[in-house]
Amino acid sequence: MKRVTGLSTLIILWVPAALVWSGVCVAFRPALRCFQPAHSLGNALHRNSRYHQCDPLCWPTRSKRSLSSKEESEKDNEPLTPDRVAALIERSFVEACMQLAKGYVDILKLFIVSTKAGYELLLGPTSLIQKVDSCENQSAGRLLMDEEIQLRRNWIHAIYLTLAHLDWKKVDASSWEADAHISKQYQPLLPELVELKATGKAFEAENILENHPELVKEGSAIDRAVVSQTLRVIWITMDVLQEEELAKPRSPRPQIPRAFD
Repeated sequence: MKRVTGLSTLIILWVPAALVWSGVCVAFRPALRCFQPAHSLGNALHRNSRYHQCDPLCWPTRSKRSLSSKEESEKDNEPLTPDRVAALIERSFVEACMQLAKGYVDILKLFIVSTKAGYELLLGPTSLIQKVDSCENQSAGRLLMDEEIQLRRNWIHAIYLTLAHLDWKKVDASSWEADAHISKQYQPLLPELVELKATGKAFEAENILENHPELVKEGSAIDRAVVSQTLRVIWITMDVLQEEELAKPRSPRPQIPRAFD
């Protein structure tokens, strides 16, 4: 009698536990299949092709996101136009300023590359600035202050002056003129900056400002910051040009003699 009672107790305890375990297995079956060996998953897919549709975590499928990414990629490969260049400049400027304040230059390089594209399209700096100012989308989420607009204008002119000084792409720069004030301020410094870059020296804005006190009005902290950042833009522009040259495809060099003997 005790044996039957013990068996009955065992059944009473294990049957609910078995039902609970069965429910857990059913609930977590899709996730558990992700951890099965590859051959088991392949056999399961062969037996039931519905697994591909029911288990998106295990079997990636084409989604609207992938299609939209493809469309975006095709749009990015469209040829650049002055309007697209202006939109790229507008979109990258504010973020470039924010990153530059933290010591990063990635977005600034995008700003420079976009401006360089306008230069290569034979678009003068004044025309390019007008297109940038008239962009409908304001990526900052607000209207820019006059000081920010002036800084963006300085950067674009400074980049154009640098490209023209280096005779980039042999572009005819006679069809446009840089702002007279900006040209007078930065044009004389370009040979010195190019020489510093060629010798491999690091950029030090404070040293340049000390050697050229005429660049900044006495006691004007804002002017000092603007000139310092514009000098950095000129320096990073030369970095961008060097990186572009290094990224060009090169013909394979001959094998080094006896290198693999």
